[in-house]
Amino acid sequence: MPTSPTGQGGNQHDPQVAQLAAGSSNFGHLLEHEPLLVTIGCSAESYVHTDSHAAMFKARLFGEVMARHLLSLLGLQVNSNTQFHRIRALSQAGVLKEQTYEWFDLLRDTGNRAAHGYYANVRTALQMVETCFKLGDWLHRARNQDDTTHRVFLAPATPDESPTPATPADLEELGQLRAELDDYRAKLAEARMRFDGKQDRLERERAAREQAEAELARAEADRAALSELVEQLSAQIEEFTDADLADAYVAPTPLKNTSERDAFISHAQKAALPPMNEAQVRAELDRILEQAGWVVQDDNAKNLYAEGVPGVAGVAVREVTTAVGRADYLLYVNQRLVGVVEAKREGADLEGAMHQAARYAAGLTRSQQLSAWRASLPFRYVADGNTVRFHNALDPAPRTRDVFAIHRPDTVARWIDEAEADPQAPTLRARMRRLPEVFLDREPLRPAQVSAIEGMERSLAKDDPRSLIQAIIDCVKPTPEDTITDPACGTGDARAAPAPQLGRHLGQRTGP
Repeated sequence: MPTSPTGQGGNQHDPQVAQLAAGSSNFGHLLEHEPLLVTIGCSAESYVHTDSHAAMFKARLFGEVMARHLLSLLGLQVNSNTQFHRIRALSQAGVLKEQTYEWFDLLRDTGNRAAHGYYANVRTALQMVETCFKLGDWLHRARNQDDTTHRVFLAPATPDESPTPATPADLEELGQLRAELDDYRAKLAEARMRFDGKQDRLERERAAREQAEAELARAEADRAALSELVEQLSAQIEEFTDADLADAYVAPTPLKNTSERDAFISHAQKAALPPMNEAQVRAELDRILEQAGWVVQDDNAKNLYAEGVPGVAGVAVREVTTAVGRADYLLYVNQRLVGVVEAKREGADLEGAMHQAARYAAGLTRSQQLSAWRASLPFRYVADGNTVRFHNALDPAPRTRDVFAIHRPDTVARWIDEAEADPQAPTLRARMRRLPEVFLDREPLRPAQVSAIEGMERSLAKDDPRSLIQAIIDCVKPTPEDTITDPACGTGDARAAPAPQLGRHLGQRTGP
């Protein structure tokens, strides 16, 4: 058996593999999970343009090693030694969603159908290496939920001397390969876009392109510097037999119990969707706003009379300069400036973003103040493409809370009308604090019922839904067979409140 290029021995990594990981932007982060994946991924990447068949072979090997790693991690046993059955076992365990299953299946099957043309095979090899990168990024995010790094595949550049296309079909494949490489550069530039309010759009795009080109140049320099090391480790991989592969890595420590396994499976399912960068979040926010009835416009072409909802002019203006910086969106309802939306990349600190939104809401220019409904805009949102948080500064005790989406302009218009009609209690929460005194006929009620009603009224006045949730539990009397949902989204203990009732129910069924 050849020497294993795993780079793993106890808690120490082989210096060669550690050196390889330090210089690999696409696979270096896998060192802490399975060092063999670093070696195989870098090897496959290095052969894309020079020996596409070798690159495909190593990409398939990458998929097999990762599948074995996951099976060991979860303590799953597979009777068959085929990759098909490994993937199916992982899918049946719930680890693989549709997207990740397709990635594994592509590595298993695509390389077996290699084309005859040189550049067609290069394109296939490049696709397979990118798939290895996607799987590696998925595994890393599944094991490291706090890592919000947005990784982008850095495709290996074509060598200076490439074969001349031999056929028209090969010439067409070369054109498509160049277009795909340009697309990789564009995706990298998009991911490096920074929306910090300090640059206009053209400056931001230019800075992102320059950063992307510098990053690609650095990656190529690192690949060149490590080429001899990659060649040496690749030679060891090529000598592997199936038996060698089974022993080529130190299996990971299995997850301790069902709880840990379930948590990993849950994280793996969520990680199947890569985090959005800031530019992608902006595009998603445009869609969310438009679906909610807002007309999304640029600041230099805004029309505050545009109606996305009949009878209400709701306009979301992108990238507007305020007195304290550039806000991502300012919201206008019937020509009055009422709110602000701050967009952040997925995984960013949304609490800090809300403070930033508050700064923009209070830092309007003089011309913006003339059209503002309030001196400090009350309706503030932050979003990262998946989560939307809302803060209504009109509430008596304002707090930030998650909402399903940005509210419709007609909803905001109704809130404005209600606030103007009753300035002392401008919101529902404010009005709940001054519930009217109503006559309570205590005669037919037991003392506990009177106490419950009065307690509920006090809780509602304090904007505390727990008593209402408890009243619902007492009325519905859920059993262990029922499915319990939380209409208060965690604010009223709707999932914890049924526990005593369920305990009583079980006690009545089982007896002492």
